[in-house]
Amino acid sequence: MSHDQLKKQLEERQAVLSRRVGKIHRDLQSEHSADSEEQAVERGNEPVLEALDEKILAELEALRLAVRRLEEGRYGVCVACEGEIPAARLEALPTTIRCLSCADLRGPLAG
Repeated sequence: MSHDQLKKQLEERQAVLSRRVGKIHRDLQSEHSADSEEQAVERGNEPVLEALDEKILAELEALRLAVRRLEEGRYGVCVACEGEIPAARLEALPTTIRCLSCADLRGPLAG
């Protein structure tokens, strides 16, 4: 995949997530129903929406940093060992900043 195609893909994902965050924020700020049962359900959803919001904001930041690394010519270079991150790993995890070996050293959730 070319530099321009990759940048476009990352930016498109950012746009999708930004719209999703906007919807979550609107949902969290919306008026609650006057009906107490409906209000209980609506308020019960708030922690889920807040957790989703945090997760999406973290992914947006990772995408922003990936675009910056791409623009600076550092995309695909492991931040730990400075080795090349294989294309298959980047395709599966476009925001990853570590090669598989360095990610394994950090644990199963490391990027």
